Amino acid sequence: MERAVPLLGLERLRAPGLPLVAAWLLGLGPALLWSARTLARPEHHPNLLVFALALLPGLRRLPWRVQPHLRAAPAATAVGGLTAGVLLQRAVDIHLLSAAAAFVALYGILGLFVSPGRWRRARPGLLLALAALPIFEQAHHYAGFALRVLTARVVAQLLSAVGLSPVASETILVLERGVAHVEAACSGLKSVWAGSLLLLAVAHVRAQPAGLRLAAAFGLQASLLFLGNVVRIAVLVALVHHFQLPEAAELVHQPLGVLSFVAAAGLAVLVLERSVHASRARSRRTGPEDGSPGHHARPRPTTPARPPGRTPIMGLTPTLVLIALPGLAWALYAPRPDDPRAALPLPLDLGPGVTVTPLELSHAERELFLRHGGAGAAKARLQTGELTAEVLWVPAVSFRPHHPPELCLAGAGHRFDHLVPADLGLGLEIRHAILDGGRLTAAHWLQARGTTTPELMERIRDHVLGPRRRWVLVSVLVDRALPPDDPRLKALLFTLHRAVETALASEPQS
Repeated sequence: MERAVPLLGLERLRAPGLPLVAAWLLGLGPALLWSARTLARPEHHPNLLVFALALLPGLRRLPWRVQPHLRAAPAATAVGGLTAGVLLQRAVDIHLLSAAAAFVALYGILGLFVSPGRWRRARPGLLLALAALPIFEQAHHYAGFALRVLTARVVAQLLSAVGLSPVASETILVLERGVAHVEAACSGLKSVWAGSLLLLAVAHVRAQPAGLRLAAAFGLQASLLFLGNVVRIAVLVALVHHFQLPEAAELVHQPLGVLSFVAAAGLAVLVLERSVHASRARSRRTGPEDGSPGHHARPRPTTPARPPGRTPIMGLTPTLVLIALPGLAWALYAPRPDDPRAALPLPLDLGPGVTVTPLELSHAERELFLRHGGAGAAKARLQTGELTAEVLWVPAVSFRPHHPPELCLAGAGHRFDHLVPADLGLGLEIRHAILDGGRLTAAHWLQARGTTTPELMERIRDHVLGPRRRWVLVSVLVDRALPPDDPRLKALLFTLHRAVETALASEPQS
């Protein structure tokens, strides 16, 4: 049984947990400020309701102690969350992860004021608070397209297995987007996020500890949602591609999504409810686990008294660690100095054969890039021969201003007819798309000095694991439909690629 040690000296303070809370606020202040600013935006107001659902029932139900007690698990959670938050802020530079670590540390601090059983039963509240962070938006930006590709490949295999004519996964992506008529095609992430909130809310309200049963309910729900999304898209592709019934596909698209979500979430909640009943039946047989009096409570073994004259070093040391380590982490933590290249523009010399007309960024683009460290973003119209193109290039040291351009194109009202990766040779790999019924061509890639990739995850890996260097997102929109091997398109893209490489090579290395 875990032994509680009074936090020596803190019991004489009028605010017993003040040093702990102060260390938490100081150590993770930047992450907390980011959370407040992010959730204050109108599009995240529903997340605030989730926070209220996570916090209010727990605050009302938990019996608070006047004097905190040092327990191994809450103390390790508090110190580990604070330390992880500081390290994540410095090494990874992802505010969302630092904010999540801040809530984990707060959960550990609260565990010093409540009984172990109550603390364990509050874990779904912690998970609910974490899910209320804008995690869906980040996951959709960085993993949504990859999940859509995986779903399309599974659908292609499924259609082939049932005897229908093969359909390429790229065609499935285009058909699914065309039927959905939404800004971003359905990857299933939003259903997983909403279903997770539902499960966590049920577990939190029912005071069900987060354990294997809750994890099993999550796994069941995610699997059913993925399967439902596969079946939904397979039905849509079959109706449009094989039976030539696009109107029927439009009609059943949303009902199929709703039915699959209701079925998956309902089964997961039933599994969780069974675990709640089983846990309560076991509690009635063995007595409450938090030490509160009950008819069937078993007597707890008493802790032997400390031998006379023995100095309570082991009681004092955890206290010093708990208070001093966060303070030391804050003392060592200094915000990373801004890279002088972060806000610099990247002038491109495209040569005499290209006419360049600078364009103003839209208000939404300017706000996005300024907020995430892409102040050097620029846009221009290019004229070369008979081709006219708009080019957006975003130089940045942080990966946050870089995102899949297909999301912005879809948000601007463009519709995808064709989307494939393409290797043009000479070290230039791009993602190529045909838009709006064959009217436009889009291409984009990410480029650093000596490196080019169309994959955002490779750029993020380089930011986390490699040296800090400036990358450039290059997004091109051409005024006509051209295949990737068209000489005119290749000449334009190679010119841009060389200009970016030359500009990056002229910069001093950090």
